[in-house]
Amino acid sequence: MNPIQFYTSVDVTLSEKLLEVMYCLIGLISIYVAFKNLKDKENKNSVGSFVFWFDLGVMFVLGKWLPALADGILLIILVLPPILKKVSPGNEPEPTLDEMEQNNKKIGTKVFVPAVCIGLFALLAAFFTKISPLVGMSVGVFVAMIILRIYSKSNTPSVFLKDCRRMMDVVGPLSMLPMLLAALGAVFTAAGVGDVISSLVSNIIPAGNVTIGIIVYAIGMAVFTMIMGNAFAAITV
Repeated sequence: MNPIQFYTSVDVTLSEKLLEVMYCLIGLISIYVAFKNLKDKENKNSVGSFVFWFDLGVMFVLGKWLPALADGILLIILVLPPILKKVSPGNEPEPTLDEMEQNNKKIGTKVFVPAVCIGLFALLAAFFTKISPLVGMSVGVFVAMIILRIYSKSNTPSVFLKDCRRMMDVVGPLSMLPMLLAALGAVFTAAGVGDVISSLVSNIIPAGNVTIGIIVYAIGMAVFTMIMGNAFAAITV
């Protein structure tokens, strides 16, 4: 199915279409970060940083439409710069102390309202619509941007893009971690690890004993989080 068929098909849900749009936006931001790093003369690893962020952006934008082999090649290219330690933060000027103090006096604790919007819209999407919470979270981001713009006219789109670049540069290759752990969880699910564990637990815990079931689940989550390195993969098991 090509992109036109995907977005015009009645068999594809609105949630799936909006989720793909969200991935494309993330990919475009990643490509923006790639070119900013490439042009950054103060970034000693500008080329490696460009390759990483550009590759990641292409996979977000086109990954769904590319052949599996092409995605596999892009994934191998993606991990090479981090392995070779060729990804480093660029030079994006931070707000001055005076700017931060002025913003604090002007906005104060209201700064938490935009942050709450992100989680709030994710919950609203999960509980009251058939749209993915991830899409709801994205809507929350745009609402947060509007609120920040209302707070101060200096919060222009370029400011948001610069802050995106600064944050992504700081996180760096670790930004792949949630996706890789989610993929690991999917592999465990496909391999039937969860079913095996479920069968073992059901032989020990009496059917219908909710209290013990909750205790075992909580302990199991903690144990598998330690084994697998993160709850992203553990929860699928």
